[in-house]
Amino acid sequence: MSATIEAVTQNKNDIPWNKHVRQKQKPGDWAVSGIINVLLLLTIVAVLYPLWFVVIASFSNPNAVAGGEVLLLPNPGSK
Repeated sequence: MSATIEAVTQNKNDIPWNKHVRQKQKPGDWAVSGIINVLLLLTIVAVLYPLWFVVIASFSNPNAVAGGEVLLLPNPGSK
């Protein structure tokens, strides 16, 4: 009976899923985090750039938009 009680009263820091203990990251963990962050950044750019292009195209000269002269900033050009 005493063996059961000892097993239950182990240190909380020994439990790997304890939310109060921050686990140390290994080099493989850093690499995976870096890859995930790069993919997330590429996804954000791929989603937000078309929305931004619609906004700047609405302020730009239609001929400049059709000619591919508008990339990141509005090009009012000559109307």
